[in-house]
Amino acid sequence: MERKLRDLANTLVDQGLLVSRENFWVREDKSYIIEYNSLDESGNAKIDGNLHKEWEGTIFRWKNDIKTNCIQVVLQVFHFLCWRYKLPTNNPVAFFESVMQKQRFLCEEEEKEELCDLLTLALSGGGFPFGTAFIRDGSRSIRECDVQRMEPPIDLWDEKLALDGRVLEGHAALTSGGRFWGEYKFYNGILPNTSQREAFQKWYVTWRTSGKKSVNTPLFLSEEEVSSLLEAYTDYCQSQTLNKENNKETLNQIHLAGSALIRFHLLREKLDEILTQSNNLQEKCNWLDQMKQLIHSLSSAERSAINEFDSNKLFLDMEFFRELMLPGELSTDTLQRYPLLNRNSSSTKLKKEEAYALNQYRKHPLYKAIYNIQCELGKEEIQRIAPYYLLCVLRNKSNPRHILQQSKKLTPRNLELKETTVFATDSSMKYQKSHLQLYMSLRIWWDSVVNARKNQESNSIPKNDPDLSNFLYSRNMAVFSPKYRIVTEENGRKDFREVIYPLHEIYTALKRVFTINLSALPQITNQPISEYQFLSIFTGNATENEQARNIAKHVSMIITDDMVDQYKELVFLNENGIGISAPERDWYNRLADWFQNIIYNDGKLKEYIRGKNDSYFPNSEIKFEEFPEEYQIYPEDYQDYLGIVELMIHHTCCNRIFEDMVNKVTELYKSVFWDISPSQGEIPTKREESIPPH
Repeated sequence: MERKLRDLANTLVDQGLLVSRENFWVREDKSYIIEYNSLDESGNAKIDGNLHKEWEGTIFRWKNDIKTNCIQVVLQVFHFLCWRYKLPTNNPVAFFESVMQKQRFLCEEEEKEELCDLLTLALSGGGFPFGTAFIRDGSRSIRECDVQRMEPPIDLWDEKLALDGRVLEGHAALTSGGRFWGEYKFYNGILPNTSQREAFQKWYVTWRTSGKKSVNTPLFLSEEEVSSLLEAYTDYCQSQTLNKENNKETLNQIHLAGSALIRFHLLREKLDEILTQSNNLQEKCNWLDQMKQLIHSLSSAERSAINEFDSNKLFLDMEFFRELMLPGELSTDTLQRYPLLNRNSSSTKLKKEEAYALNQYRKHPLYKAIYNIQCELGKEEIQRIAPYYLLCVLRNKSNPRHILQQSKKLTPRNLELKETTVFATDSSMKYQKSHLQLYMSLRIWWDSVVNARKNQESNSIPKNDPDLSNFLYSRNMAVFSPKYRIVTEENGRKDFREVIYPLHEIYTALKRVFTINLSALPQITNQPISEYQFLSIFTGNATENEQARNIAKHVSMIITDDMVDQYKELVFLNENGIGISAPERDWYNRLADWFQNIIYNDGKLKEYIRGKNDSYFPNSEIKFEEFPEEYQIYPEDYQDYLGIVELMIHHTCCNRIFEDMVNKVTELYKSVFWDISPSQGEIPTKREESIPPH
């Protein structure tokens, strides 16, 4: 009888013959819609000292709370664009599914900027622009997604606009609005904008066309700069492996050999200056003393390190250097073969044997690698993205000898868009964090190189574009990395820099966006339970809740992928789905049928929801099992077991949906913000086997 009465009452409510006890309200104070052009280039509201301002014939009345006014403006932008592109706004699942379906169209050149605006707003405030924000804040107000369902005649369109303004004003006043506004400005600052994408496109075209024109004028690095670069590489390789002792010796040898080779190189370059410019005997003698001192100062470890990476005989063991190191006067025969060693005669040109011995260091694999890096860093296009370029040529996975590879060219593969994102394993995260640490170290290193040459007209670096380098880093990396603090020390003072990696910020924000209060999900049972009651099953006494926990495991096992898809379609993607204020009655009925089909076709669940056999009917001394069948008393209508199972199913389905959505939508953000529209030329978007341009 009770069920029949409820059905009758529901019918009367649907027909408007019975007023529902549930009230929905709209703020009474009047305001009007805001035009889209009321935002400046930074996404902030255009506010002046006037209380009334006109845009294209419409008026918005500013309140004293400027922040609330700004929030209302950006919400207007969001819902206007969603209305234009027919994107649902009741919940984030429906919104992002629709965006992904229309992605190709929305990424066209004319729509791309508006899509970026939409995605930035959708990311902010844990999904604040959606109807689900009202559920989270406990508000029963009418929402814009409710208004968008209306299709008034043309003569009532002004009233529709006025209602939009009133509804958005109430939305802007939600308690989570402040957080939304702060996050919106934050994400607007870290996500790539149109100018950055255009800068990358322009740079790419210049780089591809400059290969044959580029002059290889190496950017010669000092001993200290090379040593710092190798130190950053050493720290990077050490961070990649748990068994650091395996690589420690190799990395130490690389550092020792590199420092020794660069000292030798700098001294060798100085000799050419003496021979070609001054031709001064005293300077030549000083050079010979310096070379003797260098060779003498080399430790056995440094000699061993140099020899470790070169299969040839150590060049310092050649006859020229043995004669150089001999004490006293040299023989006439030696001076004829090596006139450079004659301290009584100046030299203008090296003999073949002398040049051969002095140039042997250039054949060392480590020197070749460092020299090739210097050659690339001498190109203006590479200088603009130096930290990213260095990351590309130094990046490896627990292979310190990778630096010995002589090819140090930047290739189109290094610049292509990695549309997929790796989310999973600890190992991938470990490597990615090490890549990020190396990249940040290279940024600091490159800043020091640029600063050291600011006042050197002949060796200055004209352009330094960290935004472009950061853009390429996020574009090409396939695995996101968490933010962390990097510590630098200068003059005994420590400087802490928090590294913000946009893709990780997106991923973290989406986890908040795809979160919903479980008790806000529709419960068909007559005894709905709160989220706290539900979670206490898993946090309370394990013995008391053992049966419920076993049922939860059982639910997670019986819920198939097809069931999750059905749930997603019904609960989130349906036009009456989660987020609107008053779903139609038929939607509840369909949802009840879906739950019943799962619960009553599983013997274990069916038995559990009937509850305890010795339970009593409320406010009576009659047990449920004592009621005759003709009374049609259902124990599950009066106990909370059905509600528990319903929330278990909700919880299982939502977790699977949200996890999948977070991953897919993160990739959506990457493909939108770091890709270039198809009309912008030959920018690599997918892996291509291109021949390097240089």
